[in-house]
Amino acid sequence: MLTASRPTELQARPQLDDFESPGPVRRPGPALHVKVDGHRVVERRAWEIKRLHQQFNGVVSRPSRFQDEAVTPWLDTAYVPAQQRWCPRLERDVKAICSEAGLSRAATASILSASCHGTISQNPGVLLSRLLRFLDCLSPPLGRRGVLSVLRTAPSLLRYSPESLRWNVDMLAALLPDNTVAAAITRAPMLLPASAITLWGNFEGLRQLLRLDHESTTRVVLRAPRLLLNSRGALENRLADLAILSGAPLRRVAAVVARQPALLGYFPGTLERNLRHAADVLGVPFSRVQVLLLKQPGLVMLSRDTFSERVSELQAALGLHDAADLAAVVLRQPGVLTLAPQAVRGKVAVVARVLGLSEEEGGEAGSQAGLQVAGSSGSGSSSNSSGSSRRKRSGQGGREGDESGKEEPSHEALRRQEALRGVLRGAPQILTLASDSVAAKAAQLAAAVAPCEELRMQLQRSPPMTVAVWLCMSARRYQYVRAVAEVEAAAAAAEAGLAAAEAYGGGGGGGERVVAAAQQQQRARLSLHALMRAAPGTSVADGGAKEQAAAGGGGAAAGLKAV
Repeated sequence: MLTASRPTELQARPQLDDFESPGPVRRPGPALHVKVDGHRVVERRAWEIKRLHQQFNGVVSRPSRFQDEAVTPWLDTAYVPAQQRWCPRLERDVKAICSEAGLSRAATASILSASCHGTISQNPGVLLSRLLRFLDCLSPPLGRRGVLSVLRTAPSLLRYSPESLRWNVDMLAALLPDNTVAAAITRAPMLLPASAITLWGNFEGLRQLLRLDHESTTRVVLRAPRLLLNSRGALENRLADLAILSGAPLRRVAAVVARQPALLGYFPGTLERNLRHAADVLGVPFSRVQVLLLKQPGLVMLSRDTFSERVSELQAALGLHDAADLAAVVLRQPGVLTLAPQAVRGKVAVVARVLGLSEEEGGEAGSQAGLQVAGSSGSGSSSNSSGSSRRKRSGQGGREGDESGKEEPSHEALRRQEALRGVLRGAPQILTLASDSVAAKAAQLAAAVAPCEELRMQLQRSPPMTVAVWLCMSARRYQYVRAVAEVEAAAAAAEAGLAAAEAYGGGGGGGERVVAAAQQQQRARLSLHALMRAAPGTSVADGGAKEQAAAGGGGAAAGLKAV
């Protein structure tokens, strides 16, 4: 494409024949200059490059005032860097003034390091004056221990004016509740040089971002005071990155951040690397470990070495040699990784004893507690016969061990170990309960089914996995089962009395026998599993709960009313 343009006022260049003419130079007439569009682009880019070249030359040839101040000392022949000026004598002087100011060993070491690197003044007199003013201004609001903690964590604050820092503390005290400023500044000392306007603006931005009220935002800030140093734009970007990383809606991620505000203090790239490392350790796809960011965010904030170490310790404590089983436990109940290995081993032993899956002593203790479920997966033999068979097998194994030097586990022991691994695999939430709580709930469940013979037999025949799930339920469920069991016991007693009356009266009572037969048939349909799944909505003392128990357990309450 061709375009034509008329030239503007141009100065005429002198020609050879124009030197003789005394008059003004004649300008050429209008002419057409043909330019191609590609040439326009080249001309424009050449002009931009020329402009940038001029700016670059201006920066290099004319440095700013701050650059002059930084470069001038290096041009001086007598200039010596700060680390080269440091000497043992100067170190002794700084230690002496720190001791005179009454600083702790940790604060003294921190100030020595900062002074050695030139972060703060190396002049002992200037440093002593600043230390005394710093202590006088900040000791009333922060306390002596708080000031020493601030100096230990951030000795560079000695470069600021203590009066300005004190004013910032007073402004921050107006934002946070009483007696919480010292704790917040101790955890985040760099809040001291921040202005009050910045802190108040960041606080309001955080409140609007998480959609919280003032009190909830205050609790979030007290748990993670460093969030006040981030603007709302920075926090919005991090929250959006967390939503992408977890694959969850933004409101759900905001709710998780409100419970664990330290998540916003980590770079999303760091959290993503930790999640990918967790997926590699557990041997699962990345999409399966994304839920850890919402279920247990504390695990995502662990270092990669710490996470690998905890997974190895948990695998050894649970005895899960299959990687798929271990991954299932961690992903279903990630809180088990936060427990100590000794605590996990103790809980596993308690669970095995309560469910009758431990050694001979543990099985007897479990049967004493009322949960005789050891023979549930087999033919339902008694604990005495199983104990005698175990003793026989252990005796034979001991004799064989004396001969071969190695004792192999019996079939019964292998079966119990496999059943225990199945319980840990299917109901890992039982490990989150305290050991005393597991034993207490086992006793409560046994007491709940004690009045009814049918429920008691069902509990004994239930597999260990089902009993483990029942042990994780609330005590209100046990009260509900107890109410149904008492109703069934009362119905059975009434039926026995009716049968005795018929036997004493000698014949008759055909209608009563029909009612008794119906009650016995309904009692046969009583299911402990259905009772544990039922959610009681009313009190167990009123008739509505009894009717609900009758509907879930075979109509025991209706039979009792008929009697």
